[in-house]
Amino acid sequence: MNDHLKTATNVPSASPFSFTISMPPTMNRLFTFALGVLLLAVFAVPNVHAQEDEEEDEKPMWMEVDESRQARLRSPELGGEGLDRIKIGLQATGGLQFLDHSSDAGLKDIEGGFQNAAGNLTFDARITDGIDVYAELYLSSPNHVGDVFDREGYMYIDYLPEMFGETINGIFKHIDLKVGHMELNFGDQRYFRSDVAQNLNNPLFGNYIVDANTIGVGAELYGFYGPLTAMVGISSGATTGDFTDGRRNAVLGKLAFGELNSPIRLSGSFYKVNQSRNAPGFPFDGSNSNLFSGNFSGSRYQAVWEGSPNAGQITLGNGGDVTAFQFDGRVNPSEDLTVSGLLGYMQDDDTNHNTVNPDFGRTGDDGNPTESWTYFGGTAQYYLADPFYLAFRYNAASANTLGTPQNEDRDSEGIVQRIQVGFGLWIVPDKFLFKVEGVRQWTNDFESGAKRLRGLDLATEPRFSGVAAEAVISF
Repeated sequence: MNDHLKTATNVPSASPFSFTISMPPTMNRLFTFALGVLLLAVFAVPNVHAQEDEEEDEKPMWMEVDESRQARLRSPELGGEGLDRIKIGLQATGGLQFLDHSSDAGLKDIEGGFQNAAGNLTFDARITDGIDVYAELYLSSPNHVGDVFDREGYMYIDYLPEMFGETINGIFKHIDLKVGHMELNFGDQRYFRSDVAQNLNNPLFGNYIVDANTIGVGAELYGFYGPLTAMVGISSGATTGDFTDGRRNAVLGKLAFGELNSPIRLSGSFYKVNQSRNAPGFPFDGSNSNLFSGNFSGSRYQAVWEGSPNAGQITLGNGGDVTAFQFDGRVNPSEDLTVSGLLGYMQDDDTNHNTVNPDFGRTGDDGNPTESWTYFGGTAQYYLADPFYLAFRYNAASANTLGTPQNEDRDSEGIVQRIQVGFGLWIVPDKFLFKVEGVRQWTNDFESGAKRLRGLDLATEPRFSGVAAEAVISF
């Protein structure tokens, strides 16, 4: 799922099933082009299977389509008609930014210019009636420029083959099962964020400051009842499999009212993992939760602040003992207007479980210090005309408690805020989008000696502002 040879700060280490191809830029472009042509040529061959007769025998009850059932809550949407169906998707994006940053302590000047092009390659196959398989590759990303590596690979089951009978598949009439290495279903914002080149659902250039988004190995069980959807899941508690002593699985859940595209959509999500007995550093020592720091797609704004692939983002906690909640809402007051928002809370009761320092009384057994944050925001999108829209977003991350290097808890009033204003133009509906955004981000009220963000002291009030634009294509 990622490249352990080029792991950046706060980027988790590699999946045992991942692969990385690193090469000079020219060879990488030739490889990517050749790979795309080869895949398109292979899968563009017409289906030579004989078509089934139009008049089929009546299917068992569990195979009949339930029109009242909610659409599956993930993107891209799977499903479709026919066996042996395979769909290949390719998304590509190119960005341009003119950003300036500064702080009370001074930051190195940066220039405007083009971002590295990035892409996603997706595979969606129906291997038999009721069972889909999905896989995704990053062709390049801010965390792994010029590298091809796998992000997701999972199975989604509506019902099982007929040999399992009516008793088992009668249950699947009301539930779905998702299992594999996949993005955790925490919050609704994950459906409307920019994920490397999958950017058509995000009306603006950047994501939220706190971007709860990561992958893990596990399973999620979905239940449906009218407009309600419930999900319970279990995950590896990390981005990879880990069998070191003390590693614990994570549990998560979600309850949602309405579909993603319905006039009203409300949801609440929960996540919990305790890795206090397991020092991070997979595969040598162990691993930690990365729900708030394992964002593989990286920041949309490059080179600002400390200049890491997650530049400008607040990556919360080190994942020792994490409890998190997030509430999302989305409404469509009119056909042209969409308003959405979120409110989240994260608490890590063991932020430095990987630090053993007897001079400070730190043996690795206690759970101090604690870190807790509240994050919130809202987005509005309004279509002035059918292909042209305006968008606005305000979001913030507010620190409640921060630890110190002396393993003390300290109350905090620090806050990081971001305003985004922009517009979008659909050049080709649902396939080709051009976006421009103006952004400003700033910090206030952090005390010196507390939380550092990947080496950057937030007490120096770092900030950045400017303009960014991108073109996104998907087919």
